[in-house]
Amino acid sequence: MLTEKLLTLIDSGHYPVGELLPTEHALSAEFGLSRQTVREALRRLAEQGLITRQPGIGTRVVRRTPHDDGVYSISSMSELEGYAEEARLDITAMYEAPVSGDEARRLECNEGALWLNVEGIRSRRSDGMPLGVARIQLRAWFPGVTEHLKRLKEAIPTMLAREYDTSIEEIQQEARAVLLTDDEAAALRVPPGGPGLAVIRRYYLDGDRLVLRGRIVYAADRFAYSLTFRKNDPVRR
Repeated sequence: MLTEKLLTLIDSGHYPVGELLPTEHALSAEFGLSRQTVREALRRLAEQGLITRQPGIGTRVVRRTPHDDGVYSISSMSELEGYAEEARLDITAMYEAPVSGDEARRLECNEGALWLNVEGIRSRRSDGMPLGVARIQLRAWFPGVTEHLKRLKEAIPTMLAREYDTSIEEIQQEARAVLLTDDEAAALRVPPGGPGLAVIRRYYLDGDRLVLRGRIVYAADRFAYSLTFRKNDPVRR
């Protein structure tokens, strides 16, 4: 089947993570199959989290192997974008408020600065399984952004780049083990007091300007974060 062939090619690195796949037309010609067959194979790869389909750009490889059932693993910016497409954000509250004190310091801004607060649940699109409880804070610099957030089907930085020509230059992330609160456990449909993983991401524009901060608390068995370290070549003088 074409799906298995593409899985093998992606896993081998023939189609590298971060790069675009050939077009449906090109794949159809290469494998001698109909466009409908190719489209169905790509749909299955997308369901397994290997690719994302971006209108006007193409189909991008975001990971080499399918994610485990119910568990998401992120090890690159491409996989982060793919995860945001697979896991929808169900918004429960959205409001603007000025910040002060510790919160202003945490957001690296002056007291009184206005931020848009977005609270919600990240859920798997395929079956609605809740993955994490999210609180997102975005600088109130983007007119009409609430309407875009209500229709969001991608990562917020991707939306900001498309709608506001805003480019994220750096992402900082930290993760720590936590115990789930009663409210978090209820939202995630797990027992209260159980293990969770809190992930904080900070998104910076050029000039080290923090524009977006997100904190999401995952049920421990529904998310993983992976890193690969490679030894640097020795410096030759």
